[in-house]
Amino acid sequence: MTLNDAAVFVAVVQNGTFAGAAKDLRMPTSTVSRIVSRLEAHLGTQLLRRTTRSMALTDLGRQYFEEVEAAVQTLQDASSKLVQGKTEMVYRLRLIASPDVGTEILPEILVPFRAEHPNILVDVELTVTPPSLTGQKFDIAIWGGPLPSSNLIRVTLQNSDFGLFAAPAYLKKSDPLRSPLDLAKHSCILMRPEGRVPRWDLRGPEGTMKITPPPTFTANDIAFLRNMVLQGGGIGPLPIAMARRWEASGALTRVLPEYAMPGLPLYLLYPNRAFTSRPIETLKKTIRDWSRGL
Repeated sequence: MTLNDAAVFVAVVQNGTFAGAAKDLRMPTSTVSRIVSRLEAHLGTQLLRRTTRSMALTDLGRQYFEEVEAAVQTLQDASSKLVQGKTEMVYRLRLIASPDVGTEILPEILVPFRAEHPNILVDVELTVTPPSLTGQKFDIAIWGGPLPSSNLIRVTLQNSDFGLFAAPAYLKKSDPLRSPLDLAKHSCILMRPEGRVPRWDLRGPEGTMKITPPPTFTANDIAFLRNMVLQGGGIGPLPIAMARRWEASGALTRVLPEYAMPGLPLYLLYPNRAFTSRPIETLKKTIRDWSRGL
């Protein structure tokens, strides 16, 4: 057995398939399978249960994976290639995020982070599948909204309420908006919830008002909703913290500012490892520091 055998086994588990590991490792699938079989023979136990359609860890395989994963990660960090002739090691981190987080939040975190840490390369993947269900290897995830239970470490970064926003050009040509009841006279852009009629539960001075405005558009993507509002398409709900930059620039105006809607949590997630590299811890700290400034 070599350390490479353990690294190949870890790649198979992290990818969920032999073919996925082979693609990551740039070697034939048959070679990956042979290396894992050689490792099992050396250890004298079966690590993976294989069928023609699935693969699963045995109890001993899971124990072995948990013990060697961090060590393999450390070796991979130490073996990172030099980039552009620099004498400093370049570390590659894999970050997963939901699409709205990726487009609205990550750039303001990662651009200054990269400027301060040029030796850390962040490989970002945006996905609609929660991190615990992707089956992909990653170091850090940032996720907005509900999450299924998992073994991932979960840190709540913020719970940002939603406010109602519109472009000044839209408000200039529209009827006055003095109370939530006036929304019936306006073009409204709504997020489309699963399995129920879109509704705005507006918390205000007199309690919560449940409003079902006539939608001009409905969508399941907050970036689309935001752009429709910016283009003057109507009034729509946006996370208050996210909308501050457009409000400050004059591109958006908050309407009915005394009313807000419950927001969705924003999470920082990462695998439960006995050891994590310094670059991973550095990025995690940067993300937590960013959230405290909101």
